[in-house]
Amino acid sequence: TYSGSTLTITDEAGSALSATNPCCVGLPGATAGQNGTVAFTSAISSTFGATSDTDGNLFGISEANWANPMPWFIHFCRGSASNYAGLSRNPVRYETGDAAGDMCQEGDTDCDAQGDLFIMTTGLTLASEVDMPCVTVGAIRPTYATAGNAWTVSTLGDTDGIGSDRLAKTFATLWTMPVGQNGAEAGKTFTETDGATDLVFDPTNLTTYRLASTGVVSLQHYHGTQNGTGAGDSTAIRWFGPLVAAGTAGQYYSGSGFAGVNTVYSTALPNIVVGTSYVVPGYVNAAVGGSLTAAAFANTADYLIFNIDYPAF
Repeated sequence: TYSGSTLTITDEAGSALSATNPCCVGLPGATAGQNGTVAFTSAISSTFGATSDTDGNLFGISEANWANPMPWFIHFCRGSASNYAGLSRNPVRYETGDAAGDMCQEGDTDCDAQGDLFIMTTGLTLASEVDMPCVTVGAIRPTYATAGNAWTVSTLGDTDGIGSDRLAKTFATLWTMPVGQNGAEAGKTFTETDGATDLVFDPTNLTTYRLASTGVVSLQHYHGTQNGTGAGDSTAIRWFGPLVAAGTAGQYYSGSGFAGVNTVYSTALPNIVVGTSYVVPGYVNAAVGGSLTAAAFANTADYLIFNIDYPAF
């Protein structure tokens, strides 16, 4: 349930967990290859908003409003002394973290990486909770506001809560990328590599994504039509996604797309490099090729549409 600013794990009637009303979860055991059923018998809740259990943690986003809901996942974890629930952006989490710095607990403000785990309790020695087994059991949809450095849980709907059906709906959801995030220019989901661009597309600016159960992001950018106020700058444009690409340093992932480059239909060649959250497409047509820059979109009829899949976890 989410009441006021408090997210609480309860039974389906909204009643608190207890010894007579437990939440039973199958978790990997302390011995490799073994599983066991764990009963959560105490109340589990955390507060959201300014001056709360969760404020001040960025979870991999930049210090700008993330006004559109994003997927977060609910996990149950086997603790070193007692078991606990957690929240994170990682749908494929199978353990708490490789180091204490990969976790935080209520009242902490250092969950700043996209893979960090927020533990819904306090008083833990996080160094003792490294590499503890977890399972993903559900999802919620928070937003972020710079005012108060505050996360807010969206009104619970049919994609939220605990259960395989909620997870399936979350993975099927098409999410909207907010503007001004992860390095994008204010009001846009792209920027030039020199840090700003007057390039504008009107009326269409649509950046959407899905996040799969495997941790793979499917990112789509659709921008058209160039409205003529952009112009000129010949530095490469970066088109942003919601999460940083994971993998081996130096590796990159490719997608596909098409563009209008000075009215000429062109094949777009989007690439994202591991360790970044932005795509830098090239283009090629019968006459010419190169990087997609503001100068490349020289005609008001120009546009860009591309898709790219990349792992984030």
